[in-house]
Amino acid sequence: MKYEAVINVSEFAYESLQAVIDQSEPYSIIYLEDKSYHEGFHIDKPLVLIGQEHTAFVLGKEQILIEDDIVFRQIKFRFHETKNDVHMMATKGRISCHHCDFYIEKQSRPLYAALWLEKSGFYSIGCRYDASASILKSIHGGQVMFSHNQVDYHDQNIAIEAHQIENIQLSDNHFHVKGQMLSVTKSGGVLVTDNTVEIHESSQMIALLKIEEIFNHEDVQILNNRISGHQTGLIAVAKLNETDQSVLINDNVFLNDKMILNVAEVKGQVFIENNRELHEFHGRHLEHIQLKDNQLNHLELIRIEFLKLYSSTVKGLVRLQDCGYVDLVENKLINEDNHQEVLFCQYIGKMYMRKNFFKSLDHGFTFLNGGDNLELSLVENTFEKCRKRAVNVASTTQRKFVKTIMTIKHNIFTDNEHGIYIDDQNLKSCEVLENYFSGNRTALLLIGGKSTSQVKISDNYLGYDRQTIEVRNSRGVTLMENECADSNVVLRGCDDMLIQKNHFSPGGNHQIAVKSVGYLTIMQNEVLNQRSKQEQRELMSFFNITAYDRKPAIKIQNNYSDQEGHLNYPDSSLLELLTYQIRTSDNLKAMSFDDALKQDFLFMTDRLEKIALKISHEAIELQMDNILKRLNLTGLADKETNDIYKLIAKGKETIAMLDMYLEIEDKHLVEERILNVLRSFDETIQVFYETKKNKQSDLLNAQIKMLENYLKE
Repeated sequence: MKYEAVINVSEFAYESLQAVIDQSEPYSIIYLEDKSYHEGFHIDKPLVLIGQEHTAFVLGKEQILIEDDIVFRQIKFRFHETKNDVHMMATKGRISCHHCDFYIEKQSRPLYAALWLEKSGFYSIGCRYDASASILKSIHGGQVMFSHNQVDYHDQNIAIEAHQIENIQLSDNHFHVKGQMLSVTKSGGVLVTDNTVEIHESSQMIALLKIEEIFNHEDVQILNNRISGHQTGLIAVAKLNETDQSVLINDNVFLNDKMILNVAEVKGQVFIENNRELHEFHGRHLEHIQLKDNQLNHLELIRIEFLKLYSSTVKGLVRLQDCGYVDLVENKLINEDNHQEVLFCQYIGKMYMRKNFFKSLDHGFTFLNGGDNLELSLVENTFEKCRKRAVNVASTTQRKFVKTIMTIKHNIFTDNEHGIYIDDQNLKSCEVLENYFSGNRTALLLIGGKSTSQVKISDNYLGYDRQTIEVRNSRGVTLMENECADSNVVLRGCDDMLIQKNHFSPGGNHQIAVKSVGYLTIMQNEVLNQRSKQEQRELMSFFNITAYDRKPAIKIQNNYSDQEGHLNYPDSSLLELLTYQIRTSDNLKAMSFDDALKQDFLFMTDRLEKIALKISHEAIELQMDNILKRLNLTGLADKETNDIYKLIAKGKETIAMLDMYLEIEDKHLVEERILNVLRSFDETIQVFYETKKNKQSDLLNAQIKMLENYLKE
């Protein structure tokens, strides 16, 4: 577009500005006089109007009507009281305002907007707005762009409103607002970037940005803005129904201590990253959301398919509800003001928490009502000074399946009232592995139910401050290789219990109640300083062992510090049990451990075969095929049971990691990770099958043979 003809109004005797416009050729440049024009006018051709220092359009009852492209430069617009609905109306073309000054007076009657655009675009660059009524409303038009403007808005209504336009951009502006700054509905993309926004004090919450129903596969971007003030402000983004759309709200600084961000009903991806001092974030009905490197006080996410929360600091409540997949990594979650948990979760499918820090006046992490096939993993987290329960899992009722699987590994629990509290009637299995407990009144309290069949508490450290490990109403309870010191171990209403290779000091107050249908094995623990012929009697008293109705199958042996090393389970238990005059039938029943391990091994290989069917990557298929060929029951014949158990444990860990990686949609991202997991498991298998029988295995075989001869006689 070329503007060639130049008209200097001061050199000609025109009756009115309208006459100048009428006699101008299209694409003319008109230099206005240095005065105020108290008249309306109609533009129906492309023109450029350039003002001088005091050039002003002063409008009351008059209007400016525009039907083609127009450029205003260095003009003052003075919009006073009017009986019309608008001061300036455009129905065609594009209005461009460069370094203009707009004064919009407060109206005694409702005003649609000072500037009304229909089927038009609007550019405002380097302008100043002092407005006590709505500034702009654009409908069914082209692009709206505000850049490097100063906007002082004193009204409660919407300053800039856009409906069904191509797109809108607000960049590098300074807004001082009392009401809603921007509302966009049923339009193209939205970009709000590098703006400074100051909020006036007001008696009501200010809906600062409201963005709904963005079309044409375009994104919403709110980037690098600085928002301040003490009035409650709201930024709302909702109803993006196209899967390839994104919402990016990144690198903003919220110096307003009451700023609320709300994102709802988005089918594409939502990224909330590196925002500072955000008061609250609410997300609802989202397919995929990632929050990273944010600082906020309250976080609430409801009905989320896929959630990642990384490296963020939350100083209040985090509430997650109805989420399919949740991944929390390296967050700092602290609640020092409100007497409530810092993380509350309800109806979650799969949840992984790694390297997070928790501190709370109430519970640290509360989990209620898990989703179907719940998998909950807590790894390398720190829970400090939670005044109630650091980990509080209760009543994970499920609607279709009973399959709650929990892994709590490599965490630190210090100075909490209770470290881990689990009360779950639908718990299938729980592993508490290699955690550090110090200064907690209760390290672990687990209350299972009818479906609780696998509880493993292994390699945990409990110092010398009399903490408690308590397990109730569970089957298949393993307490292995823990540093218990003078902490208390309480097992009530459990059957099938193995207490092996733990260290106990004489100061503990232990209680073990065995169901008549179960069995109890206590072996290779460091309890006594020297070998005693009355080991069973002393250990029965030491652990305060009682049984319901009748005496169940109980094995107690080798609970000493032996210079030659402990024999691995089940070792030479059968022959030694005979010397304690426990019934032979009970001794034979105790050997069912071997059958249980065999079933676990078969279950592990079956799960790996099913996972292999889901994989189509050539290198991964080859690695998986090698693993499945190596795993066979015949190779277990000469292996010690403890080694078999370690192999199975490694297999379960491998399966859990494969399940997690296969859930991730971006397959290229995880292919190398899957290969690394499989290579690690393959190395474990090689070491397992290459292990030679040692003297302890020879001793075991010799003693079993002696037992067989004894029974024949």
